Amino acid sequence: MVISYAIYLIQPYWIFILSFAIVYTLLVTHGSSECLGNIVQDCALDLMRKESDKKKVEYCVEKSKLPPKTVEDCVLTGKGVDLQLHSEYHTSLVSPSFVPTVTIGGTMLKWTSSALSVPC
Repeated sequence: MVISYAIYLIQPYWIFILSFAIVYTLLVTHGSSECLGNIVQDCALDLMRKESDKKKVEYCVEKSKLPPKTVEDCVLTGKGVDLQLHSEYHTSLVSPSFVPTVTIGGTMLKWTSSALSVPC
């Protein structure tokens, strides 16, 4: 089933996503382009979850081999909005006080250059 979503920029930092009679509100710092970018990123990350850990590491080093059409389908069918709401929920569980926030094993780390040395 394909569900269409309408994404509206109402104020500079509020995005309203309408699906049937349900209204979702996401607060983003940089407007509609950030909202769309976040949705595209969640779609790509969801596709990568199906890959092995080795493939995930290779992705960090090389360009992604994800088919653009597959990511686009995720964005346009509304799956990306669902993934964004899922990400927002998990972010609310850790209540980050700074950006970016990295958690490993439930422990919140402040992002510094030394964070790159933490094994993933």
